[in-house]
Amino acid sequence: MNRSFSADQLPDSVELPQSDTSPILGHASYLACLGHAGLTPLSAVPASGFISVLGSVVSISEPKKTNGQQGHRLIKVQLTDPTISANPLPITYMIFCSPNALPPALHSGDIVHLREIKCQKYNGWPQLLKNRSTTYDIFSPGTPADGDNNVHRLVRYLRTACMPVAARTSSGYHRLIADMRPGVYGDVAVEVLSIEQPQTSVIQNTPNVRCLVTDYSENPSLPCDRFASVPGSRVIPCDFNNLKDIPKMPKLSVGDALWLRNCSMLTDPDWGVRLSVSINPVYPRTLIVKPLTPEIHGASEFMARKRELTKAAADADYASDAVDAADVDDDNENYNDNAAEDDAEDLPDATKLSDVCASSKVNVRYRVRATVTKAYPSTTDGTLVDPECRAILELSDTDNSAKCLAFFLATTPPSLLELLHMPADSEDVDEAKRRISRILATPRKVDLVVAACLVPGPHDIPTRCLLIEKFISPI
Repeated sequence: MNRSFSADQLPDSVELPQSDTSPILGHASYLACLGHAGLTPLSAVPASGFISVLGSVVSISEPKKTNGQQGHRLIKVQLTDPTISANPLPITYMIFCSPNALPPALHSGDIVHLREIKCQKYNGWPQLLKNRSTTYDIFSPGTPADGDNNVHRLVRYLRTACMPVAARTSSGYHRLIADMRPGVYGDVAVEVLSIEQPQTSVIQNTPNVRCLVTDYSENPSLPCDRFASVPGSRVIPCDFNNLKDIPKMPKLSVGDALWLRNCSMLTDPDWGVRLSVSINPVYPRTLIVKPLTPEIHGASEFMARKRELTKAAADADYASDAVDAADVDDDNENYNDNAAEDDAEDLPDATKLSDVCASSKVNVRYRVRATVTKAYPSTTDGTLVDPECRAILELSDTDNSAKCLAFFLATTPPSLLELLHMPADSEDVDEAKRRISRILATPRKVDLVVAACLVPGPHDIPTRCLLIEKFISPI
């Protein structure tokens, strides 16, 4: 009967540590330390017998009533370790118990040390079953494990090696987007700022939707650093994958506040990072998408952040303070105050967008020729936090060598009409919407004047931002 993973079962290439205090540096030393502790790796669970294991909790099911006697309950705990971390199907630990003898609460991310656990195979998959002789220790994230014994050394290693795999799903793991990192799971509260057209998955033929969201942990109206791989971008994309498979998935609408349980952060080639809401068919209950209501953990903090940042955006006078004509350097060779009235060929050469982005100058105007590659939001009447922010345009150099964001702002209806090359007293709303639609159409080449200025940024730190002052030619 195989009761442990002994040293003589290790591959020939594995060298056992010389002492119990030697650090676990990788897969080989992890296996060696398991052997010293008399533990079996989860990838080597046999078809029968009793073993001892150490694993990180991926998910926990709710107690489910069985068909057996005395109304016993079944709890399924999914475990993983570095030997199966690449496998999407962790080992299942089955707990049968009476309603009056439920085990201590487990949370995703906890590490459990199970001794004398029974093993079996069901439909070809290994399972672990709790029995009368089973004993266990639970190492939650706050439980000390700083000893020199092998189990504590393994726990410390698992906390690092399996954290991206062990999804943190309980309310105790509520996170801000700014606190997340690629590979980390969390429960986040977000507001939907815009919604792209659904895309059909080629593999599963189900709709996927990308939204732009914020949790107000940083100012969402100023996504100036979005091309850097910085977690907690003020505006961040969130992909909802296979919508029809998400239980009770609410209809997505701009302005909705949602609670996303067990969403993850992934890397993204354009944005640096993004949120991913994707259900695992094996553990469908670990993912929940629902409207954010006051009783949900973190809802009150979310609303407080929103009120604070909305007020800050409303108090900022972008027109008079950030781009005050008296403070602007009109000697800038790239700027002509009468540019809108001059013919294009009479204007000075445009500044390369890459030079504008690389510069740290503020209160300076530039003329740039660029291509609008994206617009946020993509609707004519959508707004971000500041109701005066009509849109944010992603500008790209003609050779696609540089990209940046520019704010299409208008503090009053006359200033909006001026940007659209319409009379200040015009009441033709439909024409204004048509012109805005043409601005948001992508890809579109534009010739415009932008002003580099400072606006209130995250944590009240001034942020350099580009504001669109005028379009050179009629729209």
